[in-house]
Amino acid sequence: MAEKTGQKSTAKRARKPRAPGKIWKQGFLEVLAKTGNVALSAQAADISRSTAFHARKTDPDFDAGWRAALE
Repeated sequence: MAEKTGQKSTAKRARKPRAPGKIWKQGFLEVLAKTGNVALSAQAADISRSTAFHARKTDPDFDAGWRAALE
């Protein structure tokens, strides 16, 4: 049994490779237009919700696509 030292682990989880931005963004927006659901859209695009919101905040074209998908 491993001994607890009270120190936090410094190991980071390996990031899963994701599709290039244009590919996941297109899929995300297609699902968002059909469902209106960010969580389902992120899951379909294989990204986190926070990745989607970050892209919306930093990519004006993606933000415009997001708004159009919800109209």
